[in-house]
Amino acid sequence: MGKLRPDQTRSRLGRYLRKWLTRNVRPLVARLLLNWLQSMMFRASARHA
Repeated sequence: MGKLRPDQTRSRLGRYLRKWLTRNVRPLVARLLLNWLQSMMFRASARHA
């Protein structure tokens, strides 16, 4: 394994992070939205009961 300059490793890390974020942020946001909606529905039903 050759020596990498810091800027090279940083750019590689940035690329990897961006790829990971684009792959994982959407499911995370969807899950958060679902959890939020469920909590809102639960609160509404608890208020009515």
